[in-house]
Amino acid sequence: MSITLTRYIALCGHPGSGKSTVQKILSDLYDVRPVDDGLPLRRIAVEQMGLTWNQVLTQAGKLETVEIAGRAWVVRDLLGQIGNRMEDLLGPHGIPFLCEQTVAGETGSFSFGSVRRDQGGYYKAKGGAVIGVRSPFAQPSRYEFDRFDESLVDVWIDNDGVSLEALQREVCEAMWRLDLMTRTARTA
Repeated sequence: MSITLTRYIALCGHPGSGKSTVQKILSDLYDVRPVDDGLPLRRIAVEQMGLTWNQVLTQAGKLETVEIAGRAWVVRDLLGQIGNRMEDLLGPHGIPFLCEQTVAGETGSFSFGSVRRDQGGYYKAKGGAVIGVRSPFAQPSRYEFDRFDESLVDVWIDNDGVSLEALQREVCEAMWRLDLMTRTARTA
């Protein structure tokens, strides 16, 4: 029996929990195309503020302190504040909306790896699913914009942070659970 994929898979979890690795596993095993839902923020930081792609894409880079217009910023905080300003303008689901537009008209399933606050609700309203990723090595961020609504999570993946094979098994089990939930919902 094959697995029925939802169009959108929204991933949430603390920074460093393994969301990007889960996106890669979903791509490799299920042909779920990863979407960088932080790309609009990253582009502004790189193209308008002079940061490097390494600073805006890696956990180590996001910990760096940079100076912008005479003010010191931790890169993670700067990206979060850019996102907050976009949400001030477009509303709390402005970033998921922008990301959805990048795949409009394309077929297949897509994963979004930086789902924050209640943004999982946006994807669920579009027929998507929310997967939470947990790791004992990933603690809650000190930044408010890194938090997410755990009540929106459909299934959890436990990442031990040690074994890629164990994480792959967790992803497969999560996909089977989502498939069962989808099939059950359709027959109800």
